[in-house]
Amino acid sequence: VFPDGRAFGLNTYPPRADGTTHNDGFIYQDGRMYKARARNAAFLRNIQPLGDDVAVELESDLGITRIAGTTILSTFHMGQPEVNGMNLQQGAVRYEWDGIGTIGMIERSISSEQCTIIL
Repeated sequence: VFPDGRAFGLNTYPPRADGTTHNDGFIYQDGRMYKARARNAAFLRNIQPLGDDVAVELESDLGITRIAGTTILSTFHMGQPEVNGMNLQQGAVRYEWDGIGTIGMIERSISSEQCTIIL
């Protein structure tokens, strides 16, 4: 949630080989909830503690909403055997929307073969 009352949320997955995916989000603005979909999403590609660009563009009845984001704190659980060797990130993000900033959270995962470690 931003100081002016706007908010957003997103739950999306990288596309499968056939192009299908889950992509569901929302924008809350002016007391209304708008269904949204990510036009681009910050899928986990780099294992780095901070500074990862996690900007997102959301498409809704409001048009295209661009929200900048940079990770400022991250924790990782690497190669979890209980979920087919996935790497999991949970962290904090500094988001900016039309010049207004807030701190929010992010959770992402990806297989070990699809990411790079950056220290």
